[in-house]
Amino acid sequence: MKGYPIVDTKEPLVDVEVFFATKKFSIAYMPPDDIEGLITTVRLRETVTHMLFDAAKKLPDGFIFALSEGYRPLWYQRKNFEEIYAGLKQKMPSATEKELYDETTTYIADPNLCPPHSTGGAMDITILDEKRNALDMGAPMNTVGEISNTFTEGLSKKAQENRQLLFDILTSVRFVNLASEWWHYSYGDQYWAIFNQKDAALYDKIDVE
Repeated sequence: MKGYPIVDTKEPLVDVEVFFATKKFSIAYMPPDDIEGLITTVRLRETVTHMLFDAAKKLPDGFIFALSEGYRPLWYQRKNFEEIYAGLKQKMPSATEKELYDETTTYIADPNLCPPHSTGGAMDITILDEKRNALDMGAPMNTVGEISNTFTEGLSKKAQENRQLLFDILTSVRFVNLASEWWHYSYGDQYWAIFNQKDAALYDKIDVE
């Protein structure tokens, strides 16, 4: 996606939990362990937040969305990138810089480009049931491997149904899914633009705390 055009709409980031509260709707923020305490609110671009609210109204009664990540500040993206690169360098001491870079970017986007989460247009999301238990999706978020492909083989019938439910609801309001990650959906970023054959993405990366 390097070099793909971006014409930023300059939409602000919105605190998703606050927005949902004003609509008297519930949504959960369940950050991964390495973010907890560092990023205390989940934010998305304004249009994305409204789209997510429209999607929430389509959930079965009693079910709610749970967000693991929305906007990811560039300082955190850089931190993660550098840590993953350093870890791989230890595991692959004979690898070239290009090989290390290529391997690192299979796990995390280069902060010097336009990471999807740093645009405010991407989110990691799942569904909680009436008892606020996460639906069985066949693999936890951030699992590496084919089991994380949205429509992979080998899932239980229930996990397939739950992934399909998440997919159907979110794509019905114009989100696109990253096929290698059942939990990752976006709107307005470069991936969305390429998927929908748009002339340009709507959101550039934002460098704010």
